[in-house]
Amino acid sequence: MLQNAIKYTNNGFVEFGCKKRDGFNEFFVKDTGIGIPEGKHQSIFERFVQVDSSHSRPYEGSGLGLAIAKAYVEMLGGRIQVESENGKGTTFTFQIPCTNQKRATDFPVPETFSPAKAAYRPMKILVTEDDQVNFSYIQIILRKSGHTLIHSITGTEAIALCHLHNDIDLILMDIKLPDMDGYEVTREIRKFNNETPIIALTAYAFEGDREKAIEAGCNDYLSKPVKSNTLLMTISKYQA
Repeated sequence: MLQNAIKYTNNGFVEFGCKKRDGFNEFFVKDTGIGIPEGKHQSIFERFVQVDSSHSRPYEGSGLGLAIAKAYVEMLGGRIQVESENGKGTTFTFQIPCTNQKRATDFPVPETFSPAKAAYRPMKILVTEDDQVNFSYIQIILRKSGHTLIHSITGTEAIALCHLHNDIDLILMDIKLPDMDGYEVTREIRKFNNETPIIALTAYAFEGDREKAIEAGCNDYLSKPVKSNTLLMTISKYQA
């Protein structure tokens, strides 16, 4: 939201902050940018939807950021709203429940799946992910399950780490990376390593993407935002 506010505001200001309200931590991002037409206030939270959907739009992007933000907020028991006037600016607000028992960043891991109860061994996992929020979410889930993580931000770094660490048990591979896509990274890794399982973990969800991931050399495919239980169950297939 803050990134979008900066991108879409050419004049005026961008303001952000937080406060406590009625048992919630309330965060807001306010700008004086291009605004959002009233008819699109809800559709912008859908995957692959942008305010300007024309092919010649000046602001490129995948249309996934707000959909993922909404999913993460709701996973934490919160809610997200938008107020906007076309041409005059936008205010995004989201609330997350306050708690004294856990930090707000402690994403819940469902009790329906427990690697400890299943007696699976902890793994050394390479997480190739350039978005820090996405990595933090994965990190919290996997460290609670006893796994050791290595983090790479680019495809080039992931390939180098695979050469350096021959004891990596599993790789989580984001598809959209700064230097090359995850399919290309996977193909490069498979030139010298056919053993380590690779799970494509991506915001893209087009028909045929799973097949494309498998063809590139991935063993599995998950779309973001992935639920903690789904991630743990998928990884468990390669732990025994």
